[in-house]
Amino acid sequence: MTMYDDVGGDSALERVVSEFYERAVRDEITSSWYRKVTNPEKFKSHLCAYLAVVLDGPELYVGRSMRHAHAGLQITPAAFDAMLALLVGAFDVTGMEPELVGKVHSRLQRLQAAVVNAPPPSGSHDHRHL
Repeated sequence: MTMYDDVGGDSALERVVSEFYERAVRDEITSSWYRKVTNPEKFKSHLCAYLAVVLDGPELYVGRSMRHAHAGLQITPAAFDAMLALLVGAFDVTGMEPELVGKVHSRLQRLQAAVVNAPPPSGSHDHRHL
């Protein structure tokens, strides 16, 4: 079994992504990006397909690379962390075991290098990038 199967497959990812999107458009840090999404249903569909691939499920994602999709968005390490917390937190809707949530978090954390494209603000105490 894959992590995709463990999380509940497409139906679980659809619920997770829907919950994540609702959280992201309301979040103080991430809302400025997600409120600009012109076609939320298309975005959610792409994110579901991408998450399926990341979690070793069906490889149906046909969108841009993460680096290309996020280019120019000025995503800082702190913004990535906020988005990741919202996304992982959205897995709560599936009733997933905390150990599996931790594994999903670790897998998604690997995407940071492809998504972050702005340095932390000057004077930031973000020592992860020293």
